Amino acid sequence: MNLAWKEIQKSKGRYGVIVLVLMATMYLVFFTMSLSLGLRHQAGSKLMSAPMETYILSQGSNGNIARSTMSSDYGEKILSALGDPEAFILGVRLSSVENLTRETEADVVDITYFSIPPGETAMNPTLVEGRFPEGPNEVLASEHIVNDGIQLGDDLQDDRVNTRFKVVGLTKKETHSYNPIIYTLPEKYIDTSFWGQVTGYAEVQAVVTEFSPEEINDEVRALNVDIHHKDTIIQNLPGLLAQTAS
Repeated sequence: MNLAWKEIQKSKGRYGVIVLVLMATMYLVFFTMSLSLGLRHQAGSKLMSAPMETYILSQGSNGNIARSTMSSDYGEKILSALGDPEAFILGVRLSSVENLTRETEADVVDITYFSIPPGETAMNPTLVEGRFPEGPNEVLASEHIVNDGIQLGDDLQDDRVNTRFKVVGLTKKETHSYNPIIYTLPEKYIDTSFWGQVTGYAEVQAVVTEFSPEEINDEVRALNVDIHHKDTIIQNLPGLLAQTAS
């Protein structure tokens, strides 16, 4: 130990550089881990905070909720077979909107639609300001959307499907696929796709339940569905695995 200390005193510059390299490496590891956790939170904070344990997707979706598509009627069939009074149908769709009330820095703002049925569900957003929707053209928006220049009371338009709605409430800062969430009633969610506008039936992504995957009965399994735990759904969000692996 005495010899090591004498060597350090003799070559202060060399060992100073070694200490600086070690400190920089530790900082880089800490910074990368923090960035990874932040990206993970931005990718799916809504799903992470929701207590619902199991997501029933369409067959072949491989745990990716963005790939899952089923009719709302088929979702009702799954609900009936499931037998969970707390379960509900969830619609999730990526899109973009334009602010008709005021100018924003960007021409369009990327958002994610969430279709939540009226009444109390375990996935209901926490209201921060305003009120819950009372009509089909009223929506809730995550507080994150304020950073994009959209405020309570603004009128928005989805030019992709020519649909308009008004923001009547702001919720906690929750995101999905790195976008702020806009919560719609099921009847408005139908209008967020051309298929829904033409047929009058929504294309939904999942049936969500508090049952564990092991508790899902054979009647549901016989409906040709994919059953996944919440952790699998979060892990398979587009881009998340590649970012966290990096």
